[in-house]
Amino acid sequence: MIRRLAVAAVLSLGLIVPAGADYPEGLAALERGDYPVAQGEFLALAERGHRDAQFALGQMYRFGTGVPQDDAEALAWFRKAAHHGHADAQSILGFLYAYGVGTKQDRLQAYIWFSLAAIQGRPVAMDNRDSLARSLTAAQRAEADKLVAKRRLEAKALAGEIALAPAGPEAAEAATPEAEDQLATATAAALTPEPGGFRVQLGAFRVGGNAPAVWQRLLHAQSDLLGGLQHRIRRVNLGERGVFHLLQIGPLADANGAKALCDALKERGVDCLVVKP
Repeated sequence: MIRRLAVAAVLSLGLIVPAGADYPEGLAALERGDYPVAQGEFLALAERGHRDAQFALGQMYRFGTGVPQDDAEALAWFRKAAHHGHADAQSILGFLYAYGVGTKQDRLQAYIWFSLAAIQGRPVAMDNRDSLARSLTAAQRAEADKLVAKRRLEAKALAGEIALAPAGPEAAEAATPEAEDQLATATAAALTPEPGGFRVQLGAFRVGGNAPAVWQRLLHAQSDLLGGLQHRIRRVNLGERGVFHLLQIGPLADANGAKALCDALKERGVDCLVVKP
């Protein structure tokens, strides 16, 4: 038996929908009790990949708010939002898999989704992940950790934060998420050292235009950490692996400062690595 897991606030007996600029009509309709309009607005957005709208539909079906209560339908929408990186959807999905609500009970899947939500700073998910970890073998945890890395990359690709395929029609094959992850992590070691201090790398992109767009999003979302820092986009040719555009910030005074910044970003779910001078 799975020991009783903590229930996140988003699973309380009420509908919690995150506010957002892209679906005000649906949110307003939900608040005034006009559920058919709310469902229609959310559905139109959700089918185009809007993760907050997908999460909202999951909540509506989970609690039967204006629609027939349907755990399987709720799980389907939570899964879509979770694949797009929605932390609360990931946490709820872990709960549903842990107890077999709307699906077969699956401890491994529960561990994976709790892990993903925990990476994004959800404390209840951290507790539930740790509780489940004790019921899994070392081999199961190793398998799950690989899938966690894959899911994170897929979510970033859906958000446009990384490119999983070379740009242009001449590309013969798409890079796999795993290969992209290895490259983003190993690129620092492959570069020729440069003077000027340590840097923190925020991403490696095949499509050059993605790097400045991601920088603007990160600067807006993490202004307290990144405001005032300089960024650069370094173009590197890695031969058979192709050309990549590296988004880096710095230079920073020393290794400790660079590591502290990277650690702070990781606590907020932002991947990074320290690049030595």
